[in-house]
Amino acid sequence: MASFFTQLRLATDVADFWVYDGAHYGKLRTQRMVQGNSKSPAIAQAFLTFILGAAESLCGKLLVYIDNVYLKDMAGDEVVHIMDVGVMLHCLAAANITVNMQKSLWCATSGMEVLGHAWSIDCSWVPFDHCIATLQGMDFPAMVSSIRHLCSGINSISEHIPWSQALLVPFYEAMGKVRLTKVDQDALCQPWAAL
Repeated sequence: MASFFTQLRLATDVADFWVYDGAHYGKLRTQRMVQGNSKSPAIAQAFLTFILGAAESLCGKLLVYIDNVYLKDMAGDEVVHIMDVGVMLHCLAAANITVNMQKSLWCATSGMEVLGHAWSIDCSWVPFDHCIATLQGMDFPAMVSSIRHLCSGINSISEHIPWSQALLVPFYEAMGKVRLTKVDQDALCQPWAAL
């Protein structure tokens, strides 16, 4: 979107917003928008989702992330896909949204990375090998901040790791501590090996 954050007028009573932001190891974290809600990516994403959600023909074909819109061809039919692009652009134009056509990527067929994953034509998400290798190469989390990084990394690919949430329970419990003692670290050795 072209200057999307300046295109929305917000009520003065709107409170704090949180947004996904890049963190270590290519993972996501939530962060409070300290500069105020007038530039909150969370607002942009909610607004776009609302505007494009009205187009039933686009259901299941769209992914909206902050001010980025991904539209996927589900049937392999170019004519239908071009019509879907037209519907999407019409919805945006009806809401007086300006699209930056120079920033747009058209006709991407494979290898497109969206939030660290490949979004395939069958609506599945596949993490890239380098993301998994990064997690496997992490050192034992001896500090609370390291445990936070570990948990956010596993959460980003959790659907591809059976029982990952159950394996993270001891790590979530350790995150509530100010610092890890030797006893705490020893207690995490077995869950770390299982993970």
